[in-house]
Amino acid sequence: MAQLLVSGDWTGAFELLAPLYEAGYRLTLTTGERTCDCLLPQAPALTLIAIGPETLLPARGLLGSRKQPWLCWNRCDDPARGLASYHAGALTVLPADATAPLLLQSVRNALAALAPVPLADQGERRYAREELIALASDAILEVREGIVAQTVIHADGSEVLLGLCGPGQIITGHPEDSCCLQLVAHTDTIVSVRRWEEATTHPAFVERLRTRLRQMEAWSAMGARHYLDQRVIGVLDLLAEQFGTPQGDMVLIDVRITHAQLAAAVGATRTTVTRILGDLRSRGHLTTIGSGANERFCLCAWTGHDHGLR
Repeated sequence: MAQLLVSGDWTGAFELLAPLYEAGYRLTLTTGERTCDCLLPQAPALTLIAIGPETLLPARGLLGSRKQPWLCWNRCDDPARGLASYHAGALTVLPADATAPLLLQSVRNALAALAPVPLADQGERRYAREELIALASDAILEVREGIVAQTVIHADGSEVLLGLCGPGQIITGHPEDSCCLQLVAHTDTIVSVRRWEEATTHPAFVERLRTRLRQMEAWSAMGARHYLDQRVIGVLDLLAEQFGTPQGDMVLIDVRITHAQLAAAVGATRTTVTRILGDLRSRGHLTTIGSGANERFCLCAWTGHDHGLR
């Protein structure tokens, strides 16, 4: 089982680590702000750092001389320190009220994302829903089955949805910088990953890249609309183009999208988006079928677009 290094301010919160022990992970705890390489028999697969108001971030030496992947527990819930942690390379920043099961699942997701991804043409990798997907800057990811979400972390720690990619669509790797982009499996997903120079030789690459550019431009245009209800209906229009199936005079968006995810896409609160969706229903623009995890949106009057997203 993987070796984990636990560092930072865990005072009074070591019960969060119990499920990691029970799951078989090997933990090395350090109370100092810098861990000497000689203390560890081998490089840890992952480092867990509890960030308090005065905790030094890894960029200032918390991880020793090795560059190690790490998760942050932002136990002071300071948005600025959370964003700084992402800038310092944190794979995930957990909130102050994080639970032991959430920490365990985050560790599992991170280790799965860090596992080597085959780059051969037929190399495939499976991700469970909500798993993080690691993608090198010189790689191209193609969605074979399922849906991948691209998000960005803002300065206040909130996630903004930048779009969903379905089967046949590609996503290009992004360099490590301050953009704080991440890929997440929106559903159980199968992807293939190839290096850029290999991907460009594929006959369909240019068309898929053009489709990706059109998708990004259309998503940006919807987010730039002046009124919030126009942004909401615009994002739903694009999702209908990607994942829609005709239902008489309506189109069913056959993908689960929550009010919180819509809010993250249009830059609003979940409460505000819920109110707007109710207003759009009353005006006859949309309806829903199913409930809970099976709830789906239906657009009542949809003329369709031609961004080539299907």
